[in-house]
Amino acid sequence: MLVIVVLWVVARTAADALIPAPGARAGNAAAVLGGRIYAVGGAGPGAGSEGRVESLDPITGTWRDEASLQQGRTFHGAAAAGGLLYALGGTDGGSSEERVDHLRSMEVLDPETGLWTPASPAPHGINRLTAVSDGTTIYTVGGMAEGPELQPRPIDVATVLVFDTESNTWDSLPPMPQPRHGTTAVILDEVLYVMGGYGVVPGQFSGPLASVDAYDLNQRTWSKKTPLLVPRGFAGSAVVNGRIYLFGGRTTTRPITEVYDPRTDSWTAAARIPRWRNRFAYAQFDGSIYVIGGEANFGVGYGRKVLVYDVAEDRWSGLRRRR
Repeated sequence: MLVIVVLWVVARTAADALIPAPGARAGNAAAVLGGRIYAVGGAGPGAGSEGRVESLDPITGTWRDEASLQQGRTFHGAAAAGGLLYALGGTDGGSSEERVDHLRSMEVLDPETGLWTPASPAPHGINRLTAVSDGTTIYTVGGMAEGPELQPRPIDVATVLVFDTESNTWDSLPPMPQPRHGTTAVILDEVLYVMGGYGVVPGQFSGPLASVDAYDLNQRTWSKKTPLLVPRGFAGSAVVNGRIYLFGGRTTTRPITEVYDPRTDSWTAAARIPRWRNRFAYAQFDGSIYVIGGEANFGVGYGRKVLVYDVAEDRWSGLRRRR
């Protein structure tokens, strides 16, 4: 009887063990394609930009290696559209604040062939952007670009670039009301919401923002929405059941999760993320939000633990293998 109990405890402990990401990286990006969450690029401790790509089956909690990017990228965007996965922009340098290349290039993964191929480059190089898709069109929001010739640092931009995956062409929206980088964005009911990020704040060259700007894709106009409860940059966001969930990010305190209701234009607090994370990859799948990689606040350490937020239960946990 004792042997049976011990074996049962060992088997249960193995099944309940947390499943980490394959490597510790920050400045990575993620998107959902074909029922899998793809974690794309990023930079590890002391390393430059990597081209590594892995995918997670969120049902079984298992990881799989995928074909590497043709170009290592950090602080780039990733989005799925038309049954393909796109990676664009970013830097080919490491996870530092030094001036680095701002990539124009974009590449696309066809899951049928498992290969990355070049796609139409963006109109200009950009990093620290965010990318979001409505299924056929990809929007790149904000970021940093090369400044004027005598500018000693890259500059924040208010640019929103638009890539039509069906015509393979680039266009742009009217610029955002405020330049920003490290922002996060979602599309809900044909409105593009841009939240937080880093930009010029009173008394500082650059600081975390609480502002929320919304662009009506039908009316083609920007409007201001209620600010975040906590200013932050390099956070994540996702839409679940008609609400926007915003989590993590770089700020002065370990931030709460915030929930936005577009019907009332209001934010409410939800469960606090259990670990201080920013510059991570994130994705939503089947009512849960996944946080992959990232830094502790202000670059102190890199995380391998995958954090999972159950929206229905308002609860954060680690990724576990499902029985």
